[in-house]
Amino acid sequence: MSSTPFSPADVVDVDVTPALTQRNRLTCAFRLILAIPHILLVGGPIAFVGSYMSGTEDRTRVEWGAGAGVLGAVATVIAVIAWFAIVFGGRFPDQLWKLSAFTGNYPRSLYDFGVGVALIAKWPGGKPGRVVDDFVNLMDLAPTFLEAAGVEPPEVMTGRSLVDVLKSDRSGQIDPKRTWVVTGRERHVAAAREENRPYPQRALRTKDYLYIRNFKPDRWPLGAPYSVTETAAPSANELASNTFAAFPDMDASPTKAWLVAHRNEPRWRVFYDYAFAKRPGEELYDLRKDVDQIVNVADDAAYAETKRELSAQLLKTLSDAGDPRVTIRSTRIRTSSAAKAAKRSS
Repeated sequence: MSSTPFSPADVVDVDVTPALTQRNRLTCAFRLILAIPHILLVGGPIAFVGSYMSGTEDRTRVEWGAGAGVLGAVATVIAVIAWFAIVFGGRFPDQLWKLSAFTGNYPRSLYDFGVGVALIAKWPGGKPGRVVDDFVNLMDLAPTFLEAAGVEPPEVMTGRSLVDVLKSDRSGQIDPKRTWVVTGRERHVAAAREENRPYPQRALRTKDYLYIRNFKPDRWPLGAPYSVTETAAPSANELASNTFAAFPDMDASPTKAWLVAHRNEPRWRVFYDYAFAKRPGEELYDLRKDVDQIVNVADDAAYAETKRELSAQLLKTLSDAGDPRVTIRSTRIRTSSAAKAAKRSS
């Protein structure tokens, strides 16, 4: 497999989920551990209430339900305390974690509003009240947990432990290498587009810039419009109650219905496009002037060199990590639909 970065037009058009490596599965395991107390917390009371309302005399079910509920509550409190000791306000998937809060664009995207999370951490004996500027990625948490437990992180983990940052007594930039972070997105809702196609994106975030590479700019970032056209659209009630009526990557809501209803009015069209319109292959935002990431300067000649440098850095990082979006040519594998069609014709 070649490790040479390709342009968006050369990138394979498939769902890369099957290509997850061992490091991804290890990260998912940590997330599953944190989910267990929540399962108990919800499942316990449901079992208890279900047994009570059905009038069952099975004390075992009743006691199990009540016990699981109590255990779930206790476990959740413990998990929340532990979680808040490490991360405050976390969101998945594939997100940027920085030790400060962000503002910006819409969720399910690689703008700061979609990936930015504040991280609050406490280390035994550490200096309180510090404000740290180092960039942190979700993948850094697993090796941090392992090092704190005295376990050597496996080589497949690409994240870097935060222990040195946590032990430091300084504010500002601690680790000179933590000045950027890479984020990514493949899909949010499976049926958001025809044939369950994803919306592949990768981004590089530095202190001053956000560079986004949209590998399939011909697709709709928030899902296909389906029955929404220039002259027709589902009813406001359907758009407010059925997520899959149009643009399925945005949940059904009155706001979504309102934007669609007013899409042809010049005064509001900009907001409709800001939410739903297709994005160009490259986006670049100067955060020194545009903290909310509104003005795309990717085509501005004044930023040509900056864009070139950020693009090269992003693609090299993805290539070195073996990201299938930049290491597999489209001629090497077929989409699932093409494979099924070939099987039927054989």
